[in-house]
This record gives sequence, structure tokens and C-alpha cells, in this order.
Amino acid sequence: MNRVGQILTRFALIAMCALGVASAPAMAQTNATSETEILGQGRITKLGDLDFGQVIPGLSGGTITIAPDGTVSTGGTVIPAGGSTQPASFRLEMPIFPIFQFVAYSSPASSDSIVLTLTGDATKTMTLTDFQTDLVDGWRIPFFSGDIDFSVGGTLSVAATQAPGTYTGQFNVVVDLP
Repeated sequence: MNRVGQILTRFALIAMCALGVASAPAMAQTNATSETEILGQGRITKLGDLDFGQVIPGLSGGTITIAPDGTVSTGGTVIPAGGSTQPASFRLEMPIFPIFQFVAYSSPASSDSIVLTLTGDATKTMTLTDFQTDLVDGWRIPFFSGDIDFSVGGTLSVAATQAPGTYTGQFNVVVDLP
């Protein structure tokens, strides 16, 4: 190589080093996943149904009441005759944040009424009224207390001439989390 060629080669190597071409840094790359869970205001899960068990209407009929604590009482000539009795039970699942949460039981209200129908004959009915709950409205601290279990009871009107059989009906439970 002649002298001019050596000078040009050296000049080219110096220029490449100055521009970073001769020793470009190696690149490494990887992927990462991003995820989050959006917490809702809460949800209600049914733990058990409201069950009045077996009932005898008696001569004049009357009512049977199941309180939220499971206490059974009757009015008129209605007689509890066995079977499983229990209030409806629910779990209010609340996120741990916000730290304070206001809880207000909304329905069914004591003034609501639900019609129960005889299985196999929808013309035969009974009425469920006077709903009660042990869920107390007010501020909660879900961070410390977590889920809230509560019960709903009510009063079932039984006619003296009530047709024998199993009666069923449905009601919605609403808890406001403003």
C-alpha cells in the first residue's frame, strides 16, 4: 500500500471511531407485561335463601315471621310444623379501598311485597312483606373489616284455606355504596 493509501486508511479509522461506527454498543431488548385489577364498588353474594319451613295455617290463618337473627314468630292460628327455617343470608364483598365506605341498605324495603306462587299452580299465592335486615346503614372501614355478612327476614301471610304445597318467589337485595 502506498503512503497516500495508508494515510487515507488511518483517516477513515479515526473518522469511524469518532462517529461511533467502529464500536457501536450492543443492544439488548425484552418485553414486559402490564396488568391491573379494577376494583368495583362491591358485590353481593347470596349465602342462603329465606326459608319459612313447613307451616300449618290453622283455623283462621295468620302470619309467620323470620327475623334477621333467625327468630321465628307467628300471628293468628299459624303453626310452625318443622323443616328448616332461616333468614336469607348474604355477603357484601367490598374492596379494601377506599378506606372508608358508606353502606346503605336499599331493598327490599319493609313496605315492599313479594308474591310467592304454588309450584304447579300459579293461581295459588301467598304474600311476603315487612322485610327486615340486620345490615345497619353507616360508614364502614373495609380495610379493617373486609366483607360484611348480613341477613334479611320477612313476614309471610298464610290464609286459612291456603292450598298445600311448596310456594316460591324471588326478591332482589340492593345495597347502595354511594
